[in-house]
Amino acid sequence: MSALTKVISYTKRFFVVGAIILAGIIIMSLITSIVSKIIKNNKLIHKNQIASESFGPITPPVFKSISLPSGDNPTYVLSTPSGGFPQVGNIMNVYSVISPQVSVDSLANAQTLVSNMGVQNVNSYNQLGDVQYEWQSNEHDIIFNIDSLNFTINLTTSINSYLSYQAQNQYTTNNFSSPSDAVSAVYDFLSSLSTASTSQNSLIPSLNMSNFSTVPVSINPESGSIDLSNVTGALTNGYYVFYSKNINGYKVYSDNPKTSTIQFLINSTNISNLDGLIQASFVNYHINTSSYSTYYIVSPETAYSEIKSGKGALVYISQDNSDSLSPESSPQSVSKFYINKISLGYYQGNNYRQYLTPIYVFSGVVYFTDGTQGTFDYYVNALT
Repeated sequence: MSALTKVISYTKRFFVVGAIILAGIIIMSLITSIVSKIIKNNKLIHKNQIASESFGPITPPVFKSISLPSGDNPTYVLSTPSGGFPQVGNIMNVYSVISPQVSVDSLANAQTLVSNMGVQNVNSYNQLGDVQYEWQSNEHDIIFNIDSLNFTINLTTSINSYLSYQAQNQYTTNNFSSPSDAVSAVYDFLSSLSTASTSQNSLIPSLNMSNFSTVPVSINPESGSIDLSNVTGALTNGYYVFYSKNINGYKVYSDNPKTSTIQFLINSTNISNLDGLIQASFVNYHINTSSYSTYYIVSPETAYSEIKSGKGALVYISQDNSDSLSPESSPQSVSKFYINKISLGYYQGNNYRQYLTPIYVFSGVVYFTDGTQGTFDYYVNALT
């Protein structure tokens, strides 16, 4: 082999090796970039991490479970799009929840918020208990817990009487052109309360529009009945509006997975003075996202086994594909549960709990023994 041939041969090898090394560098760079983005978005699945559990032992929440008819022995079928279970890590954050405290300013804070709702005489109230106070304005009854600043708003009359009251007072409800109109109405209402001057934190530190959801309704002005089935177009004269919190990409579920602890029923795009507001329930305990500890969680497979062994909580079930937001309290006999979705999230109910803990939510289609079907949701505590 001549010297020139050797040079050419070595040169080719050099370029081949160099190309391989360069390709490796590019691939590693791409992998590093992708992994970095995944980590940034909290989507990286970590296995076998060590949990700190610095809060000590935590008592899991007890969910109110719907009882099936005596003797029912339904089968459970895993029918997720992938045919299997989601990939999750072995630990999750547990967050502390700020305990409501009564202070010398608690009543004044509630009065400020009531004033922002449009109540003229905030000094006229009824004390219902140690922390419960009631105000009335026109057709509305407002009850505040002055320690947590949670509140409910209800009509003092029936819905059809309220609609007649609106007509008699020449109050014209603005039409909804889209669900976003309903969201904007509730957003503006809550924002006005959150910015009210109180010595406590604002009701909601920041409202994320993507955390709102809506359900259109048709309200019968004569009977006051509310229809949720296939309501579209001109039939829509009201909306249920729900606000659910989200922690690092995980939804915070309430006692009812179809609703939330913050919910409104409105029939106007402007509810600033309560006109057009039919019902509201606001329960919000402040989650301290800077105070957390990691805890071990069970696998989705283990949670599934708990459901099959009767340890899961059936928190929602509907019959005949009902659109009802309220679960059936006495469902008919069940043949099968087809689980088509498994979610990992957090639970915060209507009652205060010291810690925000993770849960699994199993959802899908239920088949009853008479051939009809509906939907269901199971809750399973995720902490080991």
